[in-house]
Amino acid sequence: MTPEQRLNDDERSVLKSISPVSLQESLRSRGWELKEDLSEQWFVLYERGGVMVDVPLNPDFADYARRVGEVVAVVAHVENVTVRALVDALTQPVGDAHRNDSEIPRTMIIDGERDAANAPSRVGVRSAHFKGYELTSAMVGIGMLFAAPPNGNSNIEDTLLAASEEGMERDDLRVLGVLVDWFDLHGSRVIVHRLTKLVQSSHSDRVQALWSALAQRRPQPRRSARILVRAPSTVVDLLRVGSELQLRRRGEDPRFAGTALRVPSGVLRNRPEDVLAPAELAKVHGAYRWRVIMGPSYRADMWAALQQDPTVSTADLARRTYGPLETAWQVKRDFAVLPVPVGAGVVSLGVDESSLAVARRRSSLPEGGETH
Repeated sequence: MTPEQRLNDDERSVLKSISPVSLQESLRSRGWELKEDLSEQWFVLYERGGVMVDVPLNPDFADYARRVGEVVAVVAHVENVTVRALVDALTQPVGDAHRNDSEIPRTMIIDGERDAANAPSRVGVRSAHFKGYELTSAMVGIGMLFAAPPNGNSNIEDTLLAASEEGMERDDLRVLGVLVDWFDLHGSRVIVHRLTKLVQSSHSDRVQALWSALAQRRPQPRRSARILVRAPSTVVDLLRVGSELQLRRRGEDPRFAGTALRVPSGVLRNRPEDVLAPAELAKVHGAYRWRVIMGPSYRADMWAALQQDPTVSTADLARRTYGPLETAWQVKRDFAVLPVPVGAGVVSLGVDESSLAVARRRSSLPEGGETH
């Protein structure tokens, strides 16, 4: 994209989503200096190396997207980067733009998606902080058989982190037991690069210890990428009180022996029937289904989101799925070539209540009540 090019609807939507504040913050972080404040005329001037750009200040102006495009084109030329890379950086959630994977301590490893070696740095923090009944519904939506209405649109990684916080920080051992069973069965369908970022963002030694332990328990396929999970400096006890006594009486849970988390035997129940099988989960969760087809990736989640709402803009698609803008562009293009209508042999993002009801009966769970 150059300043002279006409913008299509997707490009205009993306550029219009860049706020004046985030644009100026990005310029300053890249060495551009405020040269003149002309805010009374709705723009400011920034300079670097003798090159000037004027930053528009009112997104409501009709030419706002075009003027942001001019700024982006000039900055990309001066810094010798691609326009797409620069736009991708500008549309990241605040706090992720300058994060480097090298900041994660290289202690624990976990297997991940096939292209994780080239995984994007644009990974958003959670848009949802689940709690209480909302969390229960999100967990049911991804196949954990608690008694609650399902949220079939719940993001898998958001829900996993929220469930781990519920189990480790609020000591809900029932949730934790089902989470461990879920990860044993479905861990290969997780976008591990994103989950790693979320675990790092939790700033909880107990949560990080859990995911480090789960990482240690997983086999390491030869060709899978090695994704790092931050681990605490010491082993963490699952039980805050009485752990030593329980360990002497019952011994250690063999599933966690030698990991970053010490769990007395019998504390976490092991009931795989409390989790939907892959074939059943693929019927009721659209993003999971496409991860089975394409592999765990942002592309799979974007395809599922487009199947639910084909009119979503490129920028909103990237935000909803936490993926890179360039991938969103590509998926929108491919989806337009080979659209997959809901109902044509493909399950939508909505949850099939009948499948969940059958699964609940199999697991002997009550139809009423909550987990908390």
